Amino acid sequence: MEPHLHLPIEGPVDQIGNPKFFWKDGWLGQNFKAKLDPFEKISAITIFGHMGKTSPKNITLTAEIDNQPKGEFKASEASFEWHLHLSTALTKPFELGIRGNQWLNAQQEGLSEDKRNLLFILKEMVFNDR
Repeated sequence: MEPHLHLPIEGPVDQIGNPKFFWKDGWLGQNFKAKLDPFEKISAITIFGHMGKTSPKNITLTAEIDNQPKGEFKASEASFEWHLHLSTALTKPFELGIRGNQWLNAQQEGLSEDKRNLLFILKEMVFNDR
């Protein structure tokens, strides 16, 4: 069994199980998914991330809640803050997904043997009712 990976989250939400396509080195991959359980109402999510030096430029990221698109963000700077304001507050367990229109695969780029499809380094996710 894999060790439990803890997402860098802050706010009134608990992580349920292991996220998919998130690694202990902080990289978040294409088709990332995490199950979360709010213990207070959540109407906003802020994602703090950092693009790797060799990441594709101008990646468009899409956030989904329970497979429904909730927002897009163009990650063009090395470090970024992505603010998602939800039209309907989250009060029950949900699945957060993030995907991109491009990603880094270091092996395919001839940079290393790393076969993962990487989007960005996740610094923190903040959940609140603002």
